[in-house]
Amino acid sequence: KRQPILILYASVTGNAAAYAAKLGSVFRACSHVTFFDCCGTNSADDLQIMSQINSATLLIFITSTQGNGELPSLSRKFFSTLFSKKGNVLLDKNCAVLGFGSSAYPIFCGAAIELSSKIIENGGIEIVPSGLC
Repeated sequence: KRQPILILYASVTGNAAAYAAKLGSVFRACSHVTFFDCCGTNSADDLQIMSQINSATLLIFITSTQGNGELPSLSRKFFSTLFSKKGNVLLDKNCAVLGFGSSAYPIFCGAAIELSSKIIENGGIEIVPSGLC
């Protein structure tokens, strides 16, 4: 059976989105891959994403870094909603985080570091250490 993988990406310039697409094409050979744009216009209000999170066996978070090492501004509402859900949507979920950033920021890949911390706080299982690029 092909396992469901959900790739959630937050991209400012398109680099994280492009990498999400490339990673998804690799996983498609053995898994059912779904993508979710965390910066989408109504991403925080998308009820379907919670059922996709529930059914996925692996959640892969890919994010760029903005400002002083922060999550992209258009994704903050979605992540705030995700991490404030009652019942810990991420409880015992296998997760992985990949962050893109620049050493010019005070906190290199701060967005990925923040996501990793929030995932663990919310009961998610980070199956590999966060990748910081």
